[in-house]
Parts: sequence; structure tokens; C-alpha cells
Amino acid sequence: MLSNIIRSTGGPIALLPCVSLNFYEPCKECIGEDVCGLRDVILEVREASIKILSKTSLSDILRRENKLIKKFGLQ
Repeated sequence: MLSNIIRSTGGPIALLPCVSLNFYEPCKECIGEDVCGLRDVILEVREASIKILSKTSLSDILRRENKLIKKFGLQ
């Protein structure tokens, strides 16, 4: 699944290091993770991203590409 590919190639899924499961780092300018509104939102984004990426395979991407190619008449 795509989540495994992203993680195995060295990339974090989270948009902020303080939300990353595998690449955690505290944000230098943050007054506190427990009260950071941005962190709270990005945590929701991370969870939604993991949910989507964990159920999407490379085959799924290729099928989507083929549909888009046909939709836009590029074949």
C-alpha cells in the first residue's frame, strides 16, 4: 500500500514533524503541543491521509490513470 511505500522510501506522511509517527521532532516555535491548534488540525489530516494511503495500492493508481486518460481523450 502507498503508506508503506512512503514510509520505506524515507518520507513522513505528516505535514509537521510534531505529528509524525516515525519522524517526530518538536516544533521549535511551539508554545506547547497540547494547546497548538495547528497541530490538532494536522493530526486529523495525518489520520485521514493514512486511512486513504493504507487502502490504496499501485494497481489502484494505475487504474485511476487509465480512467483519467480515457476521460480526457488522451489515448
